[in-house]
Order: sequence, then C-alpha cells, then structure tokens
Amino acid sequence: MKTYFVIIIPCKGYNEYLNKTIKGCLNQTFKDFKIYLLPDNNFENNIFKNDKIVIKSTGNYFPGKKRNIGIEISEAEVYAFIDSDAIPERVWLEKAYNYLKDEKIKIIGGPNLTPAESNLREKISGILLSNFLVTGKFSIRYKKNLKLETVLELPLCNLFIKNEVFKSVGKFKENTLTAEDADFCFRAKKLGIDTKYSSEIVVYHKRRPIFLPYLNQIFQYAFDKGYRIKKNFVPKYLYYFLPSFFLIFLLIGLYSLIFFKYFLFFYCFFISLYFFLVFISCLINWKYLFYIFSGIILTHLVYGSGFIIGLFSKRENEN
Repeated sequence: MKTYFVIIIPCKGYNEYLNKTIKGCLNQTFKDFKIYLLPDNNFENNIFKNDKIVIKSTGNYFPGKKRNIGIEISEAEVYAFIDSDAIPERVWLEKAYNYLKDEKIKIIGGPNLTPAESNLREKISGILLSNFLVTGKFSIRYKKNLKLETVLELPLCNLFIKNEVFKSVGKFKENTLTAEDADFCFRAKKLGIDTKYSSEIVVYHKRRPIFLPYLNQIFQYAFDKGYRIKKNFVPKYLYYFLPSFFLIFLLIGLYSLIFFKYFLFFYCFFISLYFFLVFISCLINWKYLFYIFSGIILTHLVYGSGFIIGLFSKRENEN
C-alpha cells in the first residue's frame, strides 16, 4: 500500500535550519508519511536516523530536478513539497489531508509566514512581501487570508500535489532556480486542474533580510518568472508585467520630458500619486516607514527589470 504523503525536501546539505524543518515534519499529527531528503551529497546526522526518512544524494542540481528525482524514487498518494528553510505547523499534513479527501482538489497549498524568531531585517522583508502594493493578489501567500479559494499558482515551499496530476501534467522544469512551481501550475490549469489555496495549511519560511539579499531574491524570482511566462503566455498573465510596465513608463517618461514639455504635468501627477499610495500602504507599520517605503519602490524596480531580462533570456537546455 502506498504511503499517503511523501514529503520532498531538496537541499544543498546539512544546516541548522534544515534540522528544524525535519523536526517539524517528524512532529506531524498525521502519521502516514515518509520524508525524502535530497542533498547534493550524502551526510549523516543523528536526528535523521529515523525510519520515516530517506536520504538520497542527487548531485548539484536546481531544486526542480531534485524534486523530480524524489518523485521518481518514491511512491505516494500525494507529494508534499517544502523548502529546507521552512517549518510546517504541527497540523500541516492533517489540514492538507482534510482538503485532499475531496476528489476535485488535486493541487493545494497555503501561506508561508514569517517566523516569529526572525530578526528585524527579515521581519521587514516579510512585511514587504505581505503588502498588497508589493505582491498584489499574491500577497495572500504571506499572510492568513481566505479559507479556500482558487489561485493562479503557489510556491513549492508549501504545496501538495496528487500523484495522478504528474501523469497528465508531467514533471517540474529543471533549468531554472525558481518558477518551476508557477510553470507547473500554468500547465495544470491548461488541462483544467485548479490550484487551491487554504490559509489553514501553514509553514513558516525563513526570509532574506533587506536590502541586498532580499532584492537579489526578488530579481531571481522575476528573471525566472519572465522566462517561464513567455513559454506559457495567455492574456491573463499580463498581471505579472505590471512592475515592468511601471519601469518602462518611468524611463520613457523621463526621455519624453526632453521633447514634450506638456507631458510634465501628467508625468508628475502619476509619480506623485504613486508615492502617495506607497506612503499610505506603509502607515500600518509606520515605525519602519523608511525601510518599507524604500523597499516597496526598490522591489518594483528590481522585479520590473528582472522580469524584462527574463523575457528575453535563453537557456542552453530549454525545457
């Protein structure tokens, strides 16, 4: 009989946060599961000497390939995906199971929240990600919101996919560091398989501190998302282009001011309105006004540029 859940965790190697991730997985109230840990190279640690844990070295590959290896060497009704720097709530599997009993639900995930023990720079990163002006409708990923709804895509740091889905959709793309999750959800949607979101299925995900580590991550997300979007484009994905449109407007607007003076009023009005909306969105966390105000603007500019570069990028092994 198949294990109900196989938890797949790609990682580079052992670290203390991975230790916390494994402890969180082993502490689940729902007991029918196994953990497949996929490091670059084999390692030993006392905590991992457990019948529920399988360690398989994969070599130095992107997470998408590691996850595909985990799927190939295991058998499960449902694959549970989590990152090596995320900690699940104790009822993580139980809550997912309650939804997955419904035959209509094939893919489901939930929020990845900022851990309470995060330092200030990491917490501000989490505040930015949960700000609607930063991530738009995707901000639900970073806070508890609606109980159940259909979404466009969700990240693999907290995602459950039934085994049968892989038979029709195929495996994850392997040649990008991120965005293989979005690509998978896009392909599933084309086949009529929705991605569901529930705020009850919770993990706590380590944040990159502002500014440079956070912005590097944002650029990588945008770069890979741009590359994947061009492979699956439909008009409703124009939503992903908004930061890039904003960046283009800023640049063209500055250039146009040299030749079209009458454009000055419109341009200044738009920029003033933008700064006003950014300021208003910061007030709920006014103690960190400078960091959040500048963080929102930098996120838009970095994401917008990364997305454009990703749109026009090519890979040696495109898949």
